[in-house]
Amino acid sequence: MRISSYSVRHKSVVFFFILCLSISGFMAYERLGKLEDPDFTIKTAIVVTPYPGASPHEVELQVTDLIEQAAQSTEHVVEIRSESRAGLSLVYVDVDESMRSHAISHTWESLRKKITAMQAELPPAFCLPPYRMTTATSMGFLWPFPERGTVKKNSPTMRIISGGNC
Repeated sequence: MRISSYSVRHKSVVFFFILCLSISGFMAYERLGKLEDPDFTIKTAIVVTPYPGASPHEVELQVTDLIEQAAQSTEHVVEIRSESRAGLSLVYVDVDESMRSHAISHTWESLRKKITAMQAELPPAFCLPPYRMTTATSMGFLWPFPERGTVKKNSPTMRIISGGNC
């Protein structure tokens, strides 16, 4: 027997199944989460370390390698990537994607402590910038970067923020 001929002959059975599917679909819809902007946790830390006046090779040997070693000894770290530029070290630390949000803050705290502990191994003229913990949610961050040469040194849009032990 074909489905189409059966549904024409037994309309009440077809309407019953449609009604059951509609009710179960409505109940499933009501149970869905309704946050407009649900929170999510970013599972990558970026250690930005300025080292003014140093070549990329010096930054790699004297700063980036030490930070990578400290990060490797941190629990739940699955990948470490780094960039060494003239006067700047960038180290990206990724944690396991299956980690829960509440456990990640402990991992970042452990990473911060290990990097602070290795500060004595850094060059004498060097010091770490102040520690800033920034947590992003689904809204993210928007950082405007003006084009070179469009901002004058004493303009109100450019401010020098000092801090730390340097």
